[in-house]
Amino acid sequence: DSMGYPAETFHMKAKWRGGITNGSGKHKRNYHVKLKDDLGNKLEKKFFDLRNDNSWILESCQVDMSRVRNRVLTDLWNDYSTPPYYKDLEKKAKTGTRGQFVELILNDEYRGIYCMTENMDRKQMQLKKIEESTDSTEEVTHGQLWKSKDWCYAVFMGPNRGHYYPANFLTDPEEYSDMWDNYQVKYPDFEDYGYHTDWNVLYDAVDFVCHSEDDYFRDHVAEYFDLPLLIDYYILMESILSTDNHGKNMFFAVYDKEVDRKITFGVWDMDATCGQRWSDEYYHWAGMSPEQDYARYIYNNEHGDYNLFKRLRDTDAEDFNMRVRLRYRELRKSYLATESILNRFSTYLNRFKKCGAAQREYTRWNGDSDIAGLSLNFDTEMDYLTDWFTRRMNYLDTTRFDIASLPNDEPLKGDVNSDNIVDVADISAIISTMAGTSEPQGGDEPAPADVNGDGVVDVADISAVISIMAGN
Repeated sequence: DSMGYPAETFHMKAKWRGGITNGSGKHKRNYHVKLKDDLGNKLEKKFFDLRNDNSWILESCQVDMSRVRNRVLTDLWNDYSTPPYYKDLEKKAKTGTRGQFVELILNDEYRGIYCMTENMDRKQMQLKKIEESTDSTEEVTHGQLWKSKDWCYAVFMGPNRGHYYPANFLTDPEEYSDMWDNYQVKYPDFEDYGYHTDWNVLYDAVDFVCHSEDDYFRDHVAEYFDLPLLIDYYILMESILSTDNHGKNMFFAVYDKEVDRKITFGVWDMDATCGQRWSDEYYHWAGMSPEQDYARYIYNNEHGDYNLFKRLRDTDAEDFNMRVRLRYRELRKSYLATESILNRFSTYLNRFKKCGAAQREYTRWNGDSDIAGLSLNFDTEMDYLTDWFTRRMNYLDTTRFDIASLPNDEPLKGDVNSDNIVDVADISAIISTMAGTSEPQGGDEPAPADVNGDGVVDVADISAVISIMAGN
């Protein structure tokens, strides 16, 4: 083909996948495929620059009039997001999938543009594997992974102030069920490990958000959740005015519950964003105007606010609000620059047009009920996205995050790891620098770990950080 890959034939097992997109009236289906060898055994294969695997997703981008929203935004997330808290142990860990656009022919029928993507699973997030039982030892679970399937009180992590799901309690999870209140076990595999699971880590974290007093929440939230990554996720949700990813369509993972029960996150299914709702009935809907408050929008239009976000904002735990604003300002200079975002969209869409895939997609799907009888036009959609993002980012700059009122854009003294807060993590970063396990600063710039500016990174810099933490 045009990329130089030889033609190959494989056996596979395929099934439909998805929620609303898998309804009886839908036509451009999503597929989950597993490769098999001639004997029907598992076959792993590496495609493009993606991982070596036997399990793949063919995403139809069914209601997205650009066909690229989810891929563009997941690429963006992969490029800018803070690595998960266990990054020093698993440098290849990813909290988003990678993918490559392809064209699908099924039973000699052209089915259009699809995105062939990796799975979001233990392998992608590099969670610590389970210890199998032996004759003398019991099975030990380390890494765990769950996915939120739909909204409910537990998925929202609390009440919505009389809005949807106004419960005030959590149901008791069952050890012998792979579902708990719309969370589903993804690892360890429920069927492979005796049809039982341990919900305690996830339950405790959800219960903490639902029911802890404000002071306790403020003091302990960083023990339960991977805040640097969560801040980046919150910024993404604000930037794209996401309608379907505040609690639902998220992955929740713990690297090794025997060592640290902190939960980090993986992204998923971001096609209902950037002025596109999850239903085909809302084409360029005025209700998704880019000049509006994200929390108010999802409260009024999308089942309610996400209580984890709301409590972080309301309590300002770990200086959440200022850290979000500072991180947003930093990202606006690079990954979240308006032109940079738009270039990601135009690169894919221009590729479709250049190879003829755009016209083939139009011919196959224009007028279909999957897109409410509308006609696809990638030029028109690119114009819409250009206008939408230009206005959205301007709104965030001037109103939501008001970056002009932020303090001078200078490094925070003592913030060695650049997470916009001075804490014990910065002491750990200094120790890593002293031990030679962190990358040195290049050029003539002073090393961030040289807090006292004496040209040497040593215990005196640790003392300087402690002094800053104490307010001196």
